[in-house]
Amino acid sequence: MTLDMENCVLGVYEFNRLAGNYENITKDKLVAQAKVVLEEAKELLQAIENDEGEEQILKELCDCHVTITGISQMLILLKYGVFPAWKKVNANNLQKFCNTELEAIYSKEAYEAQGISVEINKIEEVFVLKDKNGKVRKPLNYEKVSVKEFTPEWKSVNKKGLV
Repeated sequence: MTLDMENCVLGVYEFNRLAGNYENITKDKLVAQAKVVLEEAKELLQAIENDEGEEQILKELCDCHVTITGISQMLILLKYGVFPAWKKVNANNLQKFCNTELEAIYSKEAYEAQGISVEINKIEEVFVLKDKNGKVRKPLNYEKVSVKEFTPEWKSVNKKGLV
């Protein structure tokens, strides 16, 4: 983690600590924080769609980062392995690229059989499948990642705290 990123994370932690957001973390608190993440994402989307200007777009992006960092820290305090899980998901995302053109063609045909139009782009040494919205689509051989090993021993959080 770069020093800039570390300082930003520490700033979010300090704000939430002082606000009491890390005391008695319950399911309700997690739900509330997740709703704030959605609200901040909507505000970012609005700023971009409504051409509100570069400063507003940057501000809304930062609000998203801050809010997501806050909920991440809540999960860390609940003993979730957020950073190792993040690394594993990042590594898994790299498996969404096709290594051969033939793999890309077969995957494209499978999507089109489902009525999903995709394009194949060769970028450097990989083939990328993208739908009309620019979303990267998974190849046929893609295996979904599991981050179960990074979850805490308990199964859930209830309104009163940890179960």
